[in-house]
Amino acid sequence: MWLSGERPGPIGARLAPFLALAFREPRLRELRPYTSHWTLLFSRTAEWPFTRTGPAVAPTSTPGRFVVDSRKGHPSPEIGAATALHLVLTHLPASRPR
Repeated sequence: MWLSGERPGPIGARLAPFLALAFREPRLRELRPYTSHWTLLFSRTAEWPFTRTGPAVAPTSTPGRFVVDSRKGHPSPEIGAATALHLVLTHLPASRPR
């Protein structure tokens, strides 16, 4: 989508600050990003059914702010993109050997 010149939909636009940082992170580039219910998730499988791996990132109503759900039942408060990326990486399982 991004390479073909298409504009992101409303969720992609709200996730753009986080995606710009996440794109540069090698550990996240190993995973397939997908959205469900306005939330960004990551999968180790490239095709459906996806396997949720690590935290989920949801944009808030405040532009550039996010909530990270680490799957431990305690979502973060509203945070900026850099802090959200740090939380995602902190709670991401170790990479699989190739």
